[in-house]
Amino acid sequence: MIFVSGMQRLAFILVMGLCLTSYPALAQFNAFKDPTSGKAGAAAGPDLKAVQDSIVAGKVAVGTTAYVVTVFQNNGTQPVKTLGVNLYPSSGVAAQVNLNKCAEEPLPPEGQCAITVAVTGLQAGAYRVEVLIDHDGRSRLAKAAITGEAESSSTQQLDKVKMDVEAVPETLDFGSVNSGLPLVRSILLRNRTADPVTLTNLKLDSAALSGFKYVSECPERLVAGESCVVNVTWTPQVGGLTEGVLLVGHSANSSLTKVDIKGTYQPPTGASAAIYPESVPDMGLLVADKTEVNFGTGINSVSSNTVMLVNSGYSALTLKNIRLAGSDSGLSLSRDGCRVGTEITPGGACVLTISWTPNRAGALVDDLQVLHTGARGVLVLPIRGEAAAAAPRDTSSLQVRQSSLPMLDGGSQAETGGQRPRSAGEARTTPPDLNDVADVLANMGASLDGVSVTSMSAQKAVLSGPGGSIIVRNGRESFIGGARWMATIVENGVVLSREHEDVTLFFDKSFRIGTISPAEPEMTTTATSSSTSEQ
Repeated sequence: MIFVSGMQRLAFILVMGLCLTSYPALAQFNAFKDPTSGKAGAAAGPDLKAVQDSIVAGKVAVGTTAYVVTVFQNNGTQPVKTLGVNLYPSSGVAAQVNLNKCAEEPLPPEGQCAITVAVTGLQAGAYRVEVLIDHDGRSRLAKAAITGEAESSSTQQLDKVKMDVEAVPETLDFGSVNSGLPLVRSILLRNRTADPVTLTNLKLDSAALSGFKYVSECPERLVAGESCVVNVTWTPQVGGLTEGVLLVGHSANSSLTKVDIKGTYQPPTGASAAIYPESVPDMGLLVADKTEVNFGTGINSVSSNTVMLVNSGYSALTLKNIRLAGSDSGLSLSRDGCRVGTEITPGGACVLTISWTPNRAGALVDDLQVLHTGARGVLVLPIRGEAAAAAPRDTSSLQVRQSSLPMLDGGSQAETGGQRPRSAGEARTTPPDLNDVADVLANMGASLDGVSVTSMSAQKAVLSGPGGSIIVRNGRESFIGGARWMATIVENGVVLSREHEDVTLFFDKSFRIGTISPAEPEMTTTATSSSTSEQ
């Protein structure tokens, strides 16, 4: 038998009491602990939590974007997989996910991943963005909050951003212009709210002759912070100030955004047209190597002058017609070089020869007109000179063109001398009107230079020229100057024809001495040349 003292019994009782009172507390602690948990603080299975529940991002200027990084960690014992990220910003900002590293692959235990959020300031004031992540862990949801302040640099900018749909610029000013060419300016429409905005109507109100019109590139719906462009074109039509207004209807609180449009057109004062216009894109430009064809003074014989026509434009052009303004100045144009239908490429040229046989003493005042398909469409060169006396008739001919070559675009009879072009070998049915000399010297045949009628009758005529003389018969063809001509004898001269060309040689009455009148059947005086024979 073991005997214990009173003090020992008391100590034993106290120890047993402590054991009995501490066991329920231990049992209660184990009841609230996860029986499947491993080490202390780690949940069994996957579980995703934010490293920082609240992130202070600081200040962001209105109209700019700040990037905030939120970090999440897997506090579970198994890999966790994210299912989606949702952002819930306050009305003062717009937010969107810029980078999501948590979605690349399942996050292992104790692993961390980052999500970058782009925060754009829309209105001045404090803001808050809630970041919520869906995952397959025990809690199913992880969240973090981003807080900060959007600030404005000036009162003017603050007033601007209070608009639901902002227009930049608020007033579209084309300024002052003196050209009638269309001008294009752009208007930027931006959704300044945190909610999507639907554009319901765009309308441009202006006067009928304002010249304003617009083309919209905007979609029907603008998400938060999204922008689009409206292009406005102004084609000035009347002088002075022109105004209009672009009205943009939308579904935001203000319902309407307007942009004032204006411009001032000051047309230039009229001035005398220069001989050569300015170059025009995609068109030819016909110029000459001189601004005036001047034969000089003291002319008493046949003289010639050469003009080079050059295309200094950007595209090819075609000569439509070459003619003289006068009819009885004694001028003639060579068929060689520049002629109707000639195409001149950019930088190319052709040569035009102008001959003058003075038929009287005095000043020569005439103009060369060249119609073409380039800029302005016509080139006019003055022709000047002064004759001391008329040129001798035995070395020149008085040639009158009754019908010019047909226009390339099928001009009317008034443009082509009023006659239908005859085919080669077609006989003339009626004699030409010798009084009609409106286009007498256009495109003259150089092969008849210096040829004149020295004698004639009703059926025959003698033509004299630098190479000698030849007898031509009415209704018969003859070789003259290296070309085949059909001769038609009329009351006042001889008409020579070939293809689309008619040339009349008038009979000078000063040479009628020693000749037979047109009523006589045969000539008494003829002259032949060994170098030219009758065909």
